[in-house]
Amino acid sequence: MQKIADVFSRSGVQALFITDPHNMGYISGFNGEGMLYISKKQKIIITDSRYTEAAEKVSAGRGFHVTEENAAHKRKKILQDLIEEDGVSIVGYEDRFMHCYDFSRFVNWLPAVQQWLPLEDQITAIRQIKTPEEQEIMAHAEAIGDAAFADILKEIRPGMTELQLAAKLEYQMKMHGATGFSFSTIAVAMFSSTGALGLAGSIALALGVGALTGLVNGIGVVRFRIPAMIITISTQALLKGICLILM
Repeated sequence: MQKIADVFSRSGVQALFITDPHNMGYISGFNGEGMLYISKKQKIIITDSRYTEAAEKVSAGRGFHVTEENAAHKRKKILQDLIEEDGVSIVGYEDRFMHCYDFSRFVNWLPAVQQWLPLEDQITAIRQIKTPEEQEIMAHAEAIGDAAFADILKEIRPGMTELQLAAKLEYQMKMHGATGFSFSTIAVAMFSSTGALGLAGSIALALGVGALTGLVNGIGVVRFRIPAMIITISTQALLKGICLILM
């Protein structure tokens, strides 16, 4: 991956330790328990027997080799052998994700490493600017959400609980091809005895506002490359303001 090669050129590191599951998944396809070791010579996924088969499957075609860690072949020994084999003395690590305890273990395990370079957001930044292929995937994911939302509108009935609605929404998303969810599904409705919409209308309105907000956030991130946190906080403030005006 050219983006990883650019990190090597920019930082001067000889190997990377990737431990953030989100970054692991983006780079290798595998985001389970374990870590990535990447040098200019090889790319390794280190994980235990629970995940080796899945790691091999999802990383196929990306040039990664899966190494199993176990009681007889511990991560300490695996990393020591890799560092020695590649002649590595400078390692880049994700200081904004790695715990102090884990970092201390690496330092104690690997005395051959003379310099540890904190990468700050260099690895995370790789994921922020999407390629055309990644934008297509995001558009497909959005289409799944739209289709599920259209289906759930046909099933909303008076007396339906929020839990039932959330379950049906998740079911419809998976029926349309979703393999997981970005966050836990939240369905909230409030009954208003004086409202003209009624319970079903209130639920539909809440879902509609949620879908529209998600669409606006998605366009801002993908089309205009606004940081996700910034646009999320902005739309939250906007909606709060609208609520204060209406109430």
